[in-house]
Amino acid sequence: MQFQDAFTFPTPLSPETEASARELLRAQQMGQLDLLMGWVQQPERLGKLGGCAAELQSLLSEAFELVERAPALAREFLEHWSTTVLLGRLLGPAAVGPGLIQCLMGNLASLLIVQRLRGEVTHGEAFFVTPRTLYCLPRGERLDVRGLGEGRVVWHFSGAECLLSEEGHAGPGLRIPLPLTGDAPVSIQPLPWSETWNVPVLDDSEMLGITGRREQAGIPDDGSTGTWRPMPLLRSTEEAFHILRELWPEVLDWARVLLPALVDMGGPENRSVRCSSSYGAGTPVFLTRVAHGLEHAEDLVHELQHERMYLLLDSRAFGRWDDSRPEFVSAYRTDPRPLRGVHLGLHSFLAVNRLRLRALDRPEFKQREWRFQLLKSHRCNLLSFRTLLDFERPTPEGRVLLAQMAQALSEQHPLIERVADADMDQAFDAWMKQHFSRVAACGPVVNDAETYMDWREAAALAARYTQHAGGAA
Repeated sequence: MQFQDAFTFPTPLSPETEASARELLRAQQMGQLDLLMGWVQQPERLGKLGGCAAELQSLLSEAFELVERAPALAREFLEHWSTTVLLGRLLGPAAVGPGLIQCLMGNLASLLIVQRLRGEVTHGEAFFVTPRTLYCLPRGERLDVRGLGEGRVVWHFSGAECLLSEEGHAGPGLRIPLPLTGDAPVSIQPLPWSETWNVPVLDDSEMLGITGRREQAGIPDDGSTGTWRPMPLLRSTEEAFHILRELWPEVLDWARVLLPALVDMGGPENRSVRCSSSYGAGTPVFLTRVAHGLEHAEDLVHELQHERMYLLLDSRAFGRWDDSRPEFVSAYRTDPRPLRGVHLGLHSFLAVNRLRLRALDRPEFKQREWRFQLLKSHRCNLLSFRTLLDFERPTPEGRVLLAQMAQALSEQHPLIERVADADMDQAFDAWMKQHFSRVAACGPVVNDAETYMDWREAAALAARYTQHAGGAA
């Protein structure tokens, strides 16, 4: 497997290996794009778009026209991450509301509109119907149309002119000579930008058709409601960048390849509610706001691990990777999960705990709660490893990857367990028993026996697996 040594933890990327990682990501994205283009030919998928189906076909026809006439501009559209993400949301199995479909279509068309507004494309005619505000993600810009009514905007490009009109109105519209000048009724402004991460910071997740996830069920109000003042995302992620540069710079190497944007999910109701999300290799990371930059360093390591796993893993290594049956207690979620979810949780929190161990001298870890979270995620990792050991069907290549994670788990075990005291032990055991009961109440699970809470035995199994699989390899 390519990048096998980098599977469990981020390794340094030389210019050559970074180029290889980028090419691997590009190949995956183009494969996904090919699949989505095939879906466009399926009437049942286009049917969910209603009246926007013809708009999507017209938009893609414009893009493919560019392939012949301006291949560099076509590549900018077809190879940008936002095209795959937006098409995937439009054509995926989940229902999308009509208003959101229109926003997604507009944002998908925005680059083709900008290219014509700036005179980069002058041939032929083109029509687009979009909302009045568009996000041109490939250029990191926002478009706003002024001087029309409240309805959607119809763009009619012909040669060196654009006619703007309001959908459904027969008025004369606005004629704009091209390329666009500063006094035109269309403004193009840069999106907020993180100079450290070198990515846009998006404050409206609806522009991607993904709202992220806020799992609040069962999370107590810790008393901070009403007094909770998290940091702005630009500030907290900048702090996270400097923490990672000091403690684990290899993470930043991989972020250059995999992180295209940060999405601000806003401030949660209290400090106990914390969420991060991502949706595959090379997709934006969604973050709720936090009070400490280290928390966002943890969240970014967590999400980049998910993205790295989707980038690097040959799923054939694990026989149950594609088994979607939700029959396992995952220590990281309150609903039964397929085995893939257990894989993803273990892989991500092994890295989060490595970061936490490197951060033990920071002031945050003088607070008991930070040390408890370190212990909690480690024992959750032990539960996950034992579950994988009992239920996964790895190939020889998969056993090597599991052995890598088992070795990391074994190395972390004595370092983390020494931070625990008797009160932490009792608090964790009480939490885990409650967690098991809550998950089991949602549906039958197969890994809820008491043996899965024997942390010492799980650590011993990880150590033995490392020796066995290493010898076999």
